[in-house]
Amino acid sequence: MKSQRSQILFYFLFSILFIVTAIYFISRDPFQWFKTKGNDFVVQWLAVRTFAKENLSPYMPVVQTTTEEFVYGNSVPADEKGLKFSSPLYSALFILPFALVSNVKSAQFIWMILSGIILMANAGIAFRLTGWKPPIGLLFFTLSFTGLGFYNLQTMASGSVIILSSLFVFSSLVAIRLRRHELAGILLAMATIQPRAVVLVIVFILVWSISKRLWSILVWFLAGEVMLIILGLFFIPDWPLQYLRIVFQFKDFYQVITPVAVFSSELPGMGRQLGWGLSLIMVIILFFEWLAARKKDFNWFLWTVSLTLVVSPWIGIPSDPNDFVLLILPLILILAAWDQRFSRFGKWMAGIGLLILLAVLWGIFVMNYHELSSLQLSRIFLFPMPFFLLIGLYWVRWWAIKPQVDFIEEISSLDRY
Repeated sequence: MKSQRSQILFYFLFSILFIVTAIYFISRDPFQWFKTKGNDFVVQWLAVRTFAKENLSPYMPVVQTTTEEFVYGNSVPADEKGLKFSSPLYSALFILPFALVSNVKSAQFIWMILSGIILMANAGIAFRLTGWKPPIGLLFFTLSFTGLGFYNLQTMASGSVIILSSLFVFSSLVAIRLRRHELAGILLAMATIQPRAVVLVIVFILVWSISKRLWSILVWFLAGEVMLIILGLFFIPDWPLQYLRIVFQFKDFYQVITPVAVFSSELPGMGRQLGWGLSLIMVIILFFEWLAARKKDFNWFLWTVSLTLVVSPWIGIPSDPNDFVLLILPLILILAAWDQRFSRFGKWMAGIGLLILLAVLWGIFVMNYHELSSLQLSRIFLFPMPFFLLIGLYWVRWWAIKPQVDFIEEISSLDRY
C-alpha cells in the first residue's frame, strides 16, 4: 500500500512538472512551425465568442473571414489551411468558458494548462486499463513521453478539442470495464465534439457492445447524441444542415491529409493507387479483427480498440497529427505487454522503444521544419507513429488479449463494495 501511494504521489508531482515544462516550451516558441499550431484554439475561441456576443452562427463565411484576418492579416498564406469552425455546435459548450475571457492569449494559456492535465489523465487511464504498474524510472520516462513527445506537445500547442474528445473516449472504456454502461454511452456521445477523429473507434465500440448484448451502451449513446443535437437546435435551429455543409465541403476549407493525398503529392503517376491500396488493406485488417473481437472479453476488446485507433489515419478519413493524442493508449498497451511478458528485459524494451520514438519524431521535425511547409510536415507525420504501433500491436497480440484474472477479481470486489 505504501509503495502504491508513493507511486501515485510521484505520478502527480511529475505530471505537474511536465505540464509546466511543456507550457514553457510552447510559450517560448523556439520553432516557427509551432507558431501556427495555436490557430486551432483561436478558431474555436473567436467563433464561439462571436456567436455569444454578436449572435452570428460559427459556420457563417463572415466568421471565417474575421478569423483569418485576426490571425493572418490580409490574406491566408498559400501553405496554411483556412480557419473555419468545423465542429458540431454542441462543442461550443466546452469552449464557452474560455471564449468569455476577452484576451485570447490568456484564454489559450488556461486551455493549455487544462490540456496538459488531460494528457496526464489519459496516461493514467491507460495505465489503469492495461493494469500496468511500471517501476518509478520507467514511469518517469513514460510521463516524459506523454508530456514532451512530439504529437502530444503539438496538440497542446494547437489547442484542439481533440484532447477533450480523447478524454471522453478513454473514460468510456473505463466505464465499460467497470460495467457502468449508461455512463459509457453518454461519454461516447460527448466524444463526438470532434467526430472526425473518433468516429471509427466509436463505431467499433458500439458494434462490440451489440455483440455482447450490452444494449444500454448503444441506447445511452443515441440518447446522449440526440440530447446534444436538440440542445444545439435551441440556439441555431438549422445548425445540423450548416454543419453537414462544412463536412461535405471539407476539401474547400482544409488541406486533406490521407494516404491517397500524401502518395499522390509525392508520386503523381502511381501515388493515388498506392494510397487507395494502403487504405483498402487497413479496411480488410479492421474487418477481420472486428469480426474476431465479437463477443470476446474486455482485453481482446481493448486490443482491438487500440488497433482501430492506430489504423484510423490510414483508412482514408481526413486526419491531423493532433489526432495522434489518442495513440497513448495503444502505446502503453504495447509497453505493458513487453514489461509483463519479458520481466526485466521487457522494461528495457519499453524504455528503448520510447527513446526511439522520441528521437525519430523530433529528429524528423528538427531536420525539416525550416525547409517544409506545415502541410508537408503534417503529411510526413501521418506514418512513423502508426507504423511503429501497428508492428508493436501485432507483436504483443497474443499476450494482450489473454484474460487478466487479477483485474477481474478487483472489479468484482469493487462491485461488492
